[in-house]
Amino acid sequence: MPCGEFEEMILDGLEGFLEADRRRELEYHLARCSECREFQAMQQELDGVLSGVLRPPELRSRFRRRLEQRVDVERARPRLPWFPELMDAVQVLAAGAVFNIIDARYAHVLRGIISSFLPLQ
Repeated sequence: MPCGEFEEMILDGLEGFLEADRRRELEYHLARCSECREFQAMQQELDGVLSGVLRPPELRSRFRRRLEQRVDVERARPRLPWFPELMDAVQVLAAGAVFNIIDARYAHVLRGIISSFLPLQ
């Protein structure tokens, strides 16, 4: 999983929205990635500074209930762990189609790029 996705998990964790299995996955990654540890430390420091300066907005009870209901619905949705990889593949295929449509002269460049990602046969 790319670090950008772990950064999202870090932010969710700081807000208390990270499930136990995702938290374990994040902790495993943080033990090995200094960049994400720095990101987490920076966010914790920023949260500390902002919490000393800003106070959270007062939400009306009706709005808060509706918001919490929507959050619960989102949490209950099934996660599709393969979806990001599928989107990566779709992007590669779309890029190939665009290259072929724009100018067939560049098809060999695209083949070289794609072959660098595929295992040798």
